[in-house]
Amino acid sequence: MKLDFASIRTVLMASLLSSSLQAAEISVEAAAMAMKALAEVQPRSLKDQVEYCGSVILRNGKLKVLGPAKGDFESCEPPQLGRTDSYLASFHTHGEFSWDSPTEIPSDEDFQGVKEEGVTGFIGTPGGRVWQLDPISGIASQRFCLGFKLCLTKSKRKDPFSDLSIPLSLTRDEANQLLQGLK
Repeated sequence: MKLDFASIRTVLMASLLSSSLQAAEISVEAAAMAMKALAEVQPRSLKDQVEYCGSVILRNGKLKVLGPAKGDFESCEPPQLGRTDSYLASFHTHGEFSWDSPTEIPSDEDFQGVKEEGVTGFIGTPGGRVWQLDPISGIASQRFCLGFKLCLTKSKRKDPFSDLSIPLSLTRDEANQLLQGLK
């Protein structure tokens, strides 16, 4: 049986489309799992006034959440991945509002960590925001639940930087400019 270029191309395109759809489905499911994990740990993060973090992985063909692990006031070390785990997404909370730095936008360290990890990162803030950081574009975008509502439990405390105008999306440079303007 002789296959021509068009037949080979059609078979390859169908295969790529199938694997792309599967990858997109896994990506959407991983994002949903990260946001759910943030929603579940947010009240504890606010109460303890520390960060919590974790990962969404693919292990033995199944999606799984690792963590959340308890960190400290300004950082968190996620649980170790297994040797054969595929790392799909990271997530962490920003704990409680702080007078030391704005917690409602991603920090420079957040952008750097996502870039180094090469996976999408999700950040929960004390004001109830969820930020999704894209490791390729370097853009952080706010994510909302149904009805354009914030997804997470909000702190009962007053944000010391409540006069800060926070855009729906921003780059690392834009976030740093906002932070510099506060110092």
